[in-house]
Amino acid sequence: GALICSTELGQSENEDLQDAFGTLFSSIYSHFKVMTLEAWPDICSWAMAENPLWAVYFVIYIMITNLALVNLVTGLIMDGVLQNAKDEDWSSELMIVEAEPFVKIVSEIVESRDEDSDGFLDREEFAQLLKDKQFQDVCGIYGISLRLDPDDLFEILDVHNAKSLSVIELAGSLLRLRGSREALHPLLVRDDLHKASRKLALSVDACQMRLCN
Repeated sequence: GALICSTELGQSENEDLQDAFGTLFSSIYSHFKVMTLEAWPDICSWAMAENPLWAVYFVIYIMITNLALVNLVTGLIMDGVLQNAKDEDWSSELMIVEAEPFVKIVSEIVESRDEDSDGFLDREEFAQLLKDKQFQDVCGIYGISLRLDPDDLFEILDVHNAKSLSVIELAGSLLRLRGSREALHPLLVRDDLHKASRKLALSVDACQMRLCN
């Protein structure tokens, strides 16, 4: 198309057409401008002054190139979305597969540390659990950081602020901390956000009580 326009329109007496299609390079650039819908009415008008049928050429050219461009962009976006979805599905499946043995091992270790055998760990029992070599090794395998003060880590894991942790709650909270061994900062940020949300919830509850009274 650029070569044809350079041959047919580039030889026109119209100076605008000579500038737009006088050389092959300028013709390619003009076609690019038409494809992006930049100044295409002017270019089309100049060409139509030579022959009205040029309007058909430019309309068809715009329809084809824009359709191809839209399909290309849409295809790239959809490919990225599908690839991310596959990665997330794979990660979710992997987490599910890894969760069961982790919960089982943690349950066995907790049973040996649960002094009152009630199935829950208080702060003291949790602090003793952190000293367990087997527990440290298991958390290390899953990339879970234990490099925090026991009380601070207990507060992070005790999402419901129940002052005790069940085996399932402990295992589930620990699994959410996977990867924190290499990057501890996100864990601290998550803790700060959790504490802030807890304070906000308490403030909202207090305001509701005052309004009701």
